[in-house]
Amino acid sequence: MSAHTKGPWRDSNGSIIPELSTPGVFTLIADVKMRPHAKAPSSEGDANARLIAAAPEMLKALEDVCLSVSYALEENPDANREEILKIIFKQALAPIAKVEGRS
Repeated sequence: MSAHTKGPWRDSNGSIIPELSTPGVFTLIADVKMRPHAKAPSSEGDANARLIAAAPEMLKALEDVCLSVSYALEENPDANREEILKIIFKQALAPIAKVEGRS
């Protein structure tokens, strides 16, 4: 079991915080704000924030993919492999879209 802060997380101007915070409690997961002296463009900081914020969804998607593959290969060898591949592909696309800023 993971000991990380429960997701989902979100980017709040470069501060990564839980999507659902406890009222009156501020939990900072990461701070990826680009400082004025930083050489990297702000778009890179934005991309870093999206990547970090998507971590819980990426972990969940990877766990789901592993379950789907396990089901297809071990528990149900007669399963429709094409349908299972479609499910796995869909499971992987959602966190990728979030990281790329498309969701």
